[in-house]
Amino acid sequence: MKGSEIKINSSNKEKFIKNWGILIFLYVASISLQRLLFLPYLGVKFQLPEFIFVLKICYIGINHKYLNGYFFKPNKFDVSILFFVAIALGMSFIIPPYRPNTSVIGILYLGINYILLSLYFKHQPHQSKGLILKSIKWMGIVACFPVIIGLIQLIIDGHSQFFQVYDNYPLIGDVKRAIGLTASANMLSSILSVSILFLLSELIQQQFKNKKLICLMVLFITINVLTFSKHHLLLLIGIIFIVIKQVKPHKFIKISLISLGVLSFVLFNFSTHILFIEKINPRLDHILKNERYVSGQVLGETENSYILETTYLTLKKTSIDIGNNNFFTGVGVGNYMKEIAKLQRDGNYPRKLPIYQPHSSYLGTYANLGILGLIALLSIVIIGIKRYFDIKNITNCYLNIALKSTIIVLSLEAISTDILNYRHLWVLLACYSFYSGFLIKKKP
Repeated sequence: MKGSEIKINSSNKEKFIKNWGILIFLYVASISLQRLLFLPYLGVKFQLPEFIFVLKICYIGINHKYLNGYFFKPNKFDVSILFFVAIALGMSFIIPPYRPNTSVIGILYLGINYILLSLYFKHQPHQSKGLILKSIKWMGIVACFPVIIGLIQLIIDGHSQFFQVYDNYPLIGDVKRAIGLTASANMLSSILSVSILFLLSELIQQQFKNKKLICLMVLFITINVLTFSKHHLLLLIGIIFIVIKQVKPHKFIKISLISLGVLSFVLFNFSTHILFIEKINPRLDHILKNERYVSGQVLGETENSYILETTYLTLKKTSIDIGNNNFFTGVGVGNYMKEIAKLQRDGNYPRKLPIYQPHSSYLGTYANLGILGLIALLSIVIIGIKRYFDIKNITNCYLNIALKSTIIVLSLEAISTDILNYRHLWVLLACYSFYSGFLIKKKP
């Protein structure tokens, strides 16, 4: 009888683990669906991934008896992640209105999800590899569907809710940028870039023999191009990293690729923070006074052009000022835009510009959480880099290389994007923590 009971319990536990994995897959696959729901108070912050997260919490809670032997044993990387979450939560109690707002609760939710993902990955290492690859592949597929529908709508009547119209987009002019059901074109580009890098690494491993994966890669790249995002320059850096690690090109080609990667990074930063406008441009006065992508400040000039400060650079300078004025605590997560509005009323932020988020995870953290928050964020980066060097010579497994490339790209993306609320970032951090730890343990 006892043997039969053990067998039933074992079967039930296997079913529990399988269903847990399915919920993780559904969560990751649905990450791009960010504008399906609009709820009172929460707005668009609660979407299908959050519904699946709540379902996962309830499912694990009901079946907690099968978690016997499942312990979250944090490594140094996990501790740095949790330290950052703790700082964000703690600051909310010492900064008015002295309670967590929806932004802080959002970080707490992402932190809890990180723990649950890590718990599954670390206790199911062999199943996790396939789950990660499958989930990220479908994350890209789901992200593409609305854009495909949008393209059909554009052909039929010239309008689509899955494309965002940008008038006088710098260097391009009027353009319709693909956003799908994500929050922005850059968000869609970021999600697809992750799927592209994982797919590329897998294709190289298979020597490009899988025709289905090649078709999928063409789809992802095509949709990504339609976002017209400068983040394509960062994607190129990730691609170069994968090619160098997996293809192992000749020394001259390797140096050339590294040089191209450095050039892409420099070009990304220059194109993000400054803009050259010809002096004879008939719209010059309008651009300086009305366009939202420049602050209106002229940084310098050449013989034929003015060098203008973009809004990205203005926000970075403003974030530094806010951080310096609130050095130890910052203004609190979720309070940045209120602080910008106050500065604008006082004439310390351009009146023509909208009230933006910081558009920089590093300087935004400094403004929101002060020096302690910045130290917590940098500790994640530093420990992550250390783990990279700890495992760099252990294996050439393409999953390991794909994870490294996406973390590198997202770390660079964080310079000019608020990525700390990106759901896919926290999924990848959990993957990186698990897989790097798994490989370090195997180190001879």
